[in-house]
Amino acid sequence: MAKLIKGWADLAKVEPSDKYYLDITPENGNGWVMNKETGKSERYLSTHTFYGLNHEISTKKLQEYGFDVVIENWDAD
Repeated sequence: MAKLIKGWADLAKVEPSDKYYLDITPENGNGWVMNKETGKSERYLSTHTFYGLNHEISTKKLQEYGFDVVIENWDAD
């Protein structure tokens, strides 16, 4: 079952996938999906990651990178 990610601190604790890891700076509210093999960034996670439809897009993209997570929607009632 996918882990619910409620904020940047949770995202910073996510274990690496087979090919990728997360480089998250909780105090800045952003981060990167990093390629383990090349050390290069693959995707930027902006301050908007948890808002509006971005939480759905972020969840989908993170799952495509092998992370078993669901991003919480901070705009939900």
